[in-house]
Amino acid sequence: NTSYIVPQQNYDYDLRGFLLKTTSLPSNISDFSIYGYNSTRTIATVSNALPSDAAYSSFEPASSGSWDITSTARDSSSAVTGKNSYELSNGQINRAGLNTSLTYLITYWTKGTVSVSGGSSATILDQRNGWTLKSRKITGVTDISVSGSGLIDELRLYPADANMATVCYERTGDINSSCDAGNNITYYEYDNVNRLKIIRNKDKNVVKKM
Repeated sequence: NTSYIVPQQNYDYDLRGFLLKTTSLPSNISDFSIYGYNSTRTIATVSNALPSDAAYSSFEPASSGSWDITSTARDSSSAVTGKNSYELSNGQINRAGLNTSLTYLITYWTKGTVSVSGGSSATILDQRNGWTLKSRKITGVTDISVSGSGLIDELRLYPADANMATVCYERTGDINSSCDAGNNITYYEYDNVNRLKIIRNKDKNVVKKM
């Protein structure tokens, strides 16, 4: 009796076999991954959204994450996650093709002045180590641009009813830092043979040591 066999999930892959999107058929809710590091590693996972409605970058090598970033230059002097940030005076950051019927959130850490086209006034969510975490709502636009001066890092864009979690990596492929849907950051350190040695919280305090 085929009425007892009800499909639950649909999976979409790219030509390399990388999982692009998972859709729950009963609820029609989609989850997907954003790839970076020359499309070799997952840098963000997004729930309850479509790939066309999200973007993320921590400005690590070859990890634009669906943003159109004017300059390839990166700043390694200071970063919130990963090893690099971006100096906005090098050029603005853009994203096109958004859905005018959706309300989006854009969040970012900054050491400077940031302007977001079509965005609401910035809400400060956190401050630490000279960086400030800000959030803005964006509604009714197909294109946005992020401009200004000073450093920016951990730049996220997604629908207001979605969630995003992100990851940065070391050159070895080990996780350098992770950031959950609430923008809580965890840092990871390794010994000389790449074994996990220390886990730190967002204040860089040791949570666990091996």
